[in-house]
Amino acid sequence: MSSELQIGIVYALMAGAVWGIGPLLLKRGMKYSNVSTATLVQQYVSVGFLALLGVYYGELVHLDFSSRAFWAFFLAGAVGAVMVTALVASLWPAARAARLQPARTLRE
Repeated sequence: MSSELQIGIVYALMAGAVWGIGPLLLKRGMKYSNVSTATLVQQYVSVGFLALLGVYYGELVHLDFSSRAFWAFFLAGAVGAVMVTALVASLWPAARAARLQPARTLRE
C-alpha cells in the first residue's frame, strides 16, 4: 500500500469519527442551550476549522474568489444552512410541546 493511500485512509477515518461525534455533541448543546445557538455554533466551528486547515495547507491562496462557481457554491451552502436552521428552530418548540403533554389514559 502506498503512503498516499495510507494517509487518505487515516483522513477518512478521522472524518468519519468527527462526523459520528458531531450529532451527539449538537444534541448535548441543544440540551443546555436553544436550537438556534447550538446549530449556529456548530456551523461556525465547522467553517472555522475548515478555514484553518485551508490556511495551514495553503489551499486558500489558490482560490479564485471572482469565479461564478465559487460564489454559486458559497451561496448554495449559506442559503441551505439558513433554511435548515430556520426549519429546525420553527419545528423544535412544536415537537417539545407535544412531548411534554401528558399521555391520555384509556378511560378518557
